[in-house]
Order: sequence, then C-alpha cells, then structure tokens
Amino acid sequence: MIASFLLGMCVAYALWGRPAPPPPAPPVEVTAAPPPPATALTPPPPPVAQANAPPVAPPAVAPQQPSVLPVPPPGALSVLKCTPAALDFGEVLLNENKTLKVEVQNPGPEAITISEVKASCGCMKAEMPVRTLEPGKSETLAVTYFAVPGARSGLNVALTTSEKNTPIVQIPVTGKVRQEFIVEPQLLNFDHMLKKKPRTLTATVRHGDGKPFTLIDVRSSNKEFQFSWTPVEGSNGSAYQISVTATATRHGMITEGAAILTNHPRLPAIPLNISLQVDAEAICVPSPVRAAQSPDKKVAAFETVLKRLTPGELQVESVKETENLKLEFKTERIDDASSKLIIRLEDEFAKKSPFGEFLIKTNAEDQPLHLPYLVKLHVPAKK
Repeated sequence: MIASFLLGMCVAYALWGRPAPPPPAPPVEVTAAPPPPATALTPPPPPVAQANAPPVAPPAVAPQQPSVLPVPPPGALSVLKCTPAALDFGEVLLNENKTLKVEVQNPGPEAITISEVKASCGCMKAEMPVRTLEPGKSETLAVTYFAVPGARSGLNVALTTSEKNTPIVQIPVTGKVRQEFIVEPQLLNFDHMLKKKPRTLTATVRHGDGKPFTLIDVRSSNKEFQFSWTPVEGSNGSAYQISVTATATRHGMITEGAAILTNHPRLPAIPLNISLQVDAEAICVPSPVRAAQSPDKKVAAFETVLKRLTPGELQVESVKETENLKLEFKTERIDDASSKLIIRLEDEFAKKSPFGEFLIKTNAEDQPLHLPYLVKLHVPAKK
C-alpha cells in the first residue's frame, strides 16, 4: 500500500512539476502524421504534500474551440504535401481577381489520383489539370480568388484522393476585398410602386482613400430611370450623391444594373444596382386562389376580388388559362373600381401539377394580370 502511495506521488509530481509544452499550431493540411497532442494549459503551483493525503487530481481543462479545418478521423489520412500549406491572397480590388499556385507533392511509394478538386465558395475557382501524382512527383494546383462584394470566412480548397478511406486534403484560403470606390447603398430598392408614378432614391459613391475623382455620367439601358448627381459638400471631389428617379411603364419585377462612369484609369465603370416591384393597375385579393377537386375530377369555382388602383372604372375583358384549359367566368360588380371574379374550369382537371395561372385582361392596362391558382387534388381513399 505504501508502494502504491509513493507511486501516486511520483506520477503527480511528473504531471505538475514540469513546464507545460507550447500549444501546437492548428493543422492546415491532412498528412500521414498522427494528430497533434491536445493543448495543455499552464499548471498551477504544485500542491503541498500532506501525510496520508491522496494525490491531487489536475483541474478540468476547458474544451478547445474547433479549428476551421477539423482533424480527420483515424484511417482517413493522406500522405500528400501541399506547398504552401495555406493561401493568403492579401487585398484584392473589388471586381478583380488574383491567382496563386500550390505545389501538391506525393512523397509516398504509390501513385495517388485526386478524384475531386472543390472550392468552398463560388468566389473561387480551383484548377488542377493533372490529377494523378506518381510516387515522388508533384503537380500544380491553381486557385483564383474573385473579389466580389460580401464578407467571407472559413474558405478552403478540398482535394479528395484515391487513398484508403478517400481522405480529403484541405487548403485554407484567406483574402480581403478592397473597394477603391464604395457605393452606399449597393442596391437601390424602390420596393412596390405604381406605374407612371415617379419615385426618387439616392445613393452615394465615394473613393475609399478620399482621393478626388470626376463623375462623368450614370447610364442605364432602361429608359425608365433618370439620373442626376452633385458633389458631396466638404468631400473635395472624393464623393458624389446620385439621385435615381424611376417612372415605370410596365408592371412586374424590374432589376437593373446601372454604370457610374468616372475618369479613374483602372475602374472607369462602377456598378449601381436598382430593384423595384411595379404593381399592376389592377390587383386580385386573394392571390393566389385555391379550389378543391371533387371525386369526379371537377374543380370548384375560384373566387377573387379584382380592384383597380388607379382612377377609372374597372372592366374585365377576358380570362384565359396559360395551358388553354377551357373555362367560364363571371363578374359581380361591387363598385365602379372593383368586382368579384368567379372562374370555373369546364372540363375534368387532368393536369399532373396542381399549380397554374390565369391571365386576366382588363381595361386598366395593356398587359394581362397574372393570377396564380392551386388545386387541392382529390386522393381516393385506400380500400
């Protein structure tokens, strides 16, 4: 028993009396080496030994946060070596791209084939023309980083190999998008608006380093947008406020990319995105409409209220189904600007899809109004 006690005290001294090893660097690629040892914390001073006292257990160590690249499970290790083991693109100007190369080496005794090369983000492209690595040979992996707007983290390129358990080699990627010109907001969203009812929103374009520049013009292929601009007061020509006036002539969703033209030698055109939803002059409430199918495959009537949003009387001229299903409709006048619309399909509903759309032509505008519908299909009871 005394021997057990002395042995326990020796173990406690070995654990507490020596300095803690430095924490290992986080793994950046999968290799054939065993996983690194767990990080040790700096131990407190060794406890004072007391007669007949059992060895003091070390305090619990808080679990470490998982790294971006998790340690692969046993049996899924690759012998491939990547140089460099991680890619840092540094700063890349917005809307430009940069390519870096990685040497992938096979130090093992057998040929290895890389079955898949995959980038973790659409902002990157990874290319490796030769994917079979003979023993002792190297091949080149080219990674291109596209500087597009938006913050990103945890990027990597993954190589799936033909080794046992198909291990994956991960190459961490870092990069920062530098905007020489900053547009705020990047998207001018007009949201919902009526036709022929103009609305104006503003955006500001400025040089990221505060350098003066000349705004030459703002152009768009859509004639429904008009642009004007003035220098921002106190900016010394390094910022401009742009006014965009939208006057829609058609309903529906409109997205547009305008170009801010400058005298910058490398970035003569800066994008300005515009979005708006133009409501029709007549609307349906509810939309979409729903109806149930009976056991004889007939569909009950669809009902909605049609309202005109602009001055004038509303008249329904025609109603069609987009797949030319036969139908009949009638209207019940509520007031001059609104009517209840009842649509009934004449034939059995034989479509496989329960979805569809009606096109309603009114006197309010040239374009037909789109009214989606949904049929609740009859499902025969199981015998």
